Amino acid sequence: MKPTYLVATTNRGKFSEITNFFGEKFNLISMNEKKIDPCDEIFDTFVENALLKARYVSKTTNLPVLADDSGLVVEALNGSPGVKSARFSQGIAGLTRDEANNLKLLDCMSSFVNAKQRQAYFVSVVVGVSNYLDPFPAIGIGTWHGQISTHLSGDNGHGYDPIFYCPIAKKTAAQMTVNEKLKYSHRGRSLKNIFPFLIEKNFK
Repeated sequence: MKPTYLVATTNRGKFSEITNFFGEKFNLISMNEKKIDPCDEIFDTFVENALLKARYVSKTTNLPVLADDSGLVVEALNGSPGVKSARFSQGIAGLTRDEANNLKLLDCMSSFVNAKQRQAYFVSVVVGVSNYLDPFPAIGIGTWHGQISTHLSGDNGHGYDPIFYCPIAKKTAAQMTVNEKLKYSHRGRSLKNIFPFLIEKNFK
């Protein structure tokens, strides 16, 4: 019988990537199915916020939980948007949150013209807990280095994918399929890194 984890995100893009990676290995439940309101992300690090979300959702549901906290770090902007990536823009009328965030970031980067100035990287921290008091949470960390494009490209993905250019793949994250993105991405790497620890937690 496959172990069950509730995935502590309301972001359908994140859930799709996690299920594509773990779908055959675990039984994964969306937080949207349980109709749970997300908790406030109050910390200044990805690790602390991921652990906060994992423990909060596990306490609410009495289920094992996988939680991801991730964001985009832009060197020219002193690390912004960072842990506030999802809340970078205060919103623009008529646009989705992702659209507003992308437009704001493009505007902030408008004075940086060469590739070195536009360097950025994604961070993903995935935490797995058996219960909300789990003293030994599993943690996987991944990064993905690239550049901020000068314009939106691609219709796939979510978040900053349309403006995050991967030099190795020679395309933006939004121009990749889910499985292609997982080969390169921060989340693909964090999931790969956490997997052996989840196996140990479930089968020791």
